[in-house]
Amino acid sequence: MTSTHRLGVAAAEGIQPANWRRALLAPSRLAGKKYADLEIVRAVCALLVVVNHFYARTTGLHQFVPISMITNYATEAVIGFFVLSGVVISLQDYNNIAKYIKARAIRILPIYYIALGVTAVVTITCDGSASIRQFLLNGMFLQEFPGSGAHLLGYDQPTWSLPYEAFYYILFVAVILNGRCLFALLFASFALGMAVEVIDPAGTFKYLDTIVPFFTYWAIGVVVVRAARSGIYPSPSSGVFGFLAGLCLSRCPLSDNYYDFFRLLGFALGIGLLISSLVGRDLHVSDDGGFRYRPYEIPAAARVLVALIVVLVLWRWSPAIAPTKLVLSLLIGLGAVHPSLFVSIAAWFFARTKSVFVYIGGLSYALYLIHFPLLLLANKYLSAFEVWPRMMITGVFVFALAHLLEFVLQPRIKKLLSSPVHLRTAA
Repeated sequence: MTSTHRLGVAAAEGIQPANWRRALLAPSRLAGKKYADLEIVRAVCALLVVVNHFYARTTGLHQFVPISMITNYATEAVIGFFVLSGVVISLQDYNNIAKYIKARAIRILPIYYIALGVTAVVTITCDGSASIRQFLLNGMFLQEFPGSGAHLLGYDQPTWSLPYEAFYYILFVAVILNGRCLFALLFASFALGMAVEVIDPAGTFKYLDTIVPFFTYWAIGVVVVRAARSGIYPSPSSGVFGFLAGLCLSRCPLSDNYYDFFRLLGFALGIGLLISSLVGRDLHVSDDGGFRYRPYEIPAAARVLVALIVVLVLWRWSPAIAPTKLVLSLLIGLGAVHPSLFVSIAAWFFARTKSVFVYIGGLSYALYLIHFPLLLLANKYLSAFEVWPRMMITGVFVFALAHLLEFVLQPRIKKLLSSPVHLRTAA
């Protein structure tokens, strides 16, 4: 039996010896209360959004179905950001509301307002119009308010998701004050999400259809951390299987609304299980590879049954093209029979690319916000270049600006705003 195969068997049995922990990105805990595993997931989500926009919106780039099958998961990547946000917030020890609000404001606002300024300039340059009203509504996170018409550069501009985050940060204050509020809020958002699929399947009412129900996805991240801290979390192989099931269910909407609550819920639950396996491992695996709490393993028979149901739902109700259904069916089938294979492949790949993905995860917020306006600017002013050189030049500028914002500017702003102010008094 090869070492790679033993690695997969160990994962499938819920056993995590020291060599397995090293292979799976250990030590995952980074400086500043960050986890390498979560940074890698964040990086993958950010890259999906960026690649989707570069692929779909670069002028003159031909579309290729196999690539589109991957880039079409960009919306699901944003849902992954919501789940990750709930996870990261819950991993912090916020016992003071003022401290929580200040920390969130310092993290979100500086880069957001810089990106908003860049977006406004690009809007004027490329579209010829950007009103003060639009800028102010975006500045107050009200661009998603029904009838506002405040979207700069259209709905593809990623700032659309920031009002959602701000709203969830506010709701989380109630959870800080009373932890039992979480499940009341989760139930209310879930019930509303399911109800609007019946009442408003076309997605007419923005806040009812998305921003309030989507709190369910954000809250899944909070629940994941609470459960993991209590010792309830899946093994890596079970987490991967849940993720594969989520990929399939994300192609099975209950309505014609692109932001169908049910299909995105399937993905949120799937990535939630994957993240749960990573968080639980980081919280409970000791240095010698033992467990304070052992992860649970989904039995093989249950995996096969779930896979069969998911495949039947996929082929019966999904509007996805046949090649997408076929690939997803093969993935979930293999995941049901041999999930440790995926774990072993992921361990091998990310053990060799950890530093790159952790770096991208670290600048993912700025990357997410500024790539789209720069892409449109390149389409307008670099049109003399061939498609691929233009994409490469744009990509370099995007990553350079994201690096500048996240690793140069943001630390200085954080240090400045976090330092106590000492006032001199007259003698």
